[in-house]
Order: sequence, then C-alpha cells, then structure tokens
Amino acid sequence: MKSKQNGKDRHKRGILYLLILVFPVFILHTGTGFSQRKNSLAISVDPMISWFANENPVIDNKGSHLGLKYGLVFDHFFDENYAITTGLSFTRLGGYMAYKDSVSILSDFDTILIPPGNSIHYAIHYLNIPFGLKLKTVQIGYKTFFIDLGMNALFRLNAKASASNTMIKQPVNNEINLFNLAYYLGGGMEYSLGGSTSLMGGLYFTNTLLDLSTDALNKPPGRTYARGLSVRLGVIF
Repeated sequence: MKSKQNGKDRHKRGILYLLILVFPVFILHTGTGFSQRKNSLAISVDPMISWFANENPVIDNKGSHLGLKYGLVFDHFFDENYAITTGLSFTRLGGYMAYKDSVSILSDFDTILIPPGNSIHYAIHYLNIPFGLKLKTVQIGYKTFFIDLGMNALFRLNAKASASNTMIKQPVNNEINLFNLAYYLGGGMEYSLGGSTSLMGGLYFTNTLLDLSTDALNKPPGRTYARGLSVRLGVIF
C-alpha cells in the first residue's frame, strides 16, 4: 500500500516538474517574438462534473458532483502563437464519499455522527487563480485551435456537506483545507466573429495535488483528491 502511494506521489510530482519546466523552454524558444505583444480578455462559463479519489480502501467514492466554473481569462501573447494565461474564477468542486465505519463530521455549529455506509456529499466553493501556457495554431478560415496547460491555485471560500436521512446540508469549513493546488490540461477551438472578438469552446481536465481533507475528528487516514472534467464556453474580446 505504501509503495503504491509513493508511486502516485512521484507521478504527480513529475507532472508538476514538467509543467514548471515547460514555461522557460517556450519563452527562450520564442524570445524573438516579444515585439508582437497582444492581450486578450475572455468571459468563460464551464459546466463541470467532479469526483473524489481517495487512497484509503475503507473510503468509497460514491458518485460525482455537478458544478460550475465561471470567471475571466486573461492571455498575454509573447509570440504570435504562445501566450501566458491567467485570470480569476469561481469554481465548485465536489463528490460523494462513504465510510465503512461510523464517522463524525465537524460542522461549523456541531459534531454529527454518520452511520457506516452512508454517502456524504461534499460541495466546495473555491476562488481559482490559474497560471498556464496556451499554444495556438495559425487561423484556418475563421477557426483557431489551442492547447492550454498549467496550474490552478485554489482558495476555499466555503464548504458544505449533507448525508441522506442523517444530516441536512451543513457548513463544514473545518473539514476542508483552506488552500489547494491543481494542474489542468485542456484544448479547444476559437471561432472569429471579426476583429478581436471570438467565440471559444473547449474541454478541460483538472486534478488537485494536495489533500482536500483536514482529517478532522480522527477520520481514517489517506489523502483525498478532487478531479474534474469541464466544458469551456466563452467570449473573447
């Protein structure tokens, strides 16, 4: 079990190191294009499905959560086809977990005992600040294709949990860590409407790198991660 966990940790660290190394490589490769500066701003709405992954076999991941991500995306082009991308958005991640033994949930108001096997639904609202690299093709007719990869800094705004027949929706901010870090990979297409205005559509995958749970009240050990798949819809100005 320990070797399996170490393997997962090495895999995630490898992805993180790869993303960190990508940025200087592209900047050095395209340094002659810095004179062609261009910025773009987009409004995006991403319907999302997310779920939990847990390292402890006594915790079952019971289902997925329908959420939404919405906000602003800012691209700064340091070359015609490469951009540093950042922005600000609000993200709702979540999922369902069931413990094989009884477990206590620490809400903001009380401690609630959940019987064995009951599915607990968590919904977590984050402030999301991305930092990534966007690679674009040349425009083909009205279409431009892109690949987008990078990191998300996630700051917990609030977290709520509920369990069927046991607990109505309760704030559980003490159960969820204040900060998390995730990597994301995505791609899609932009369709020009003329001038600098375009419609944007894409598909994104995200995966947190740090443990979501504080393991309050001596819950079973084991890191919990959130994964999500979203469809990006937006307008670029």
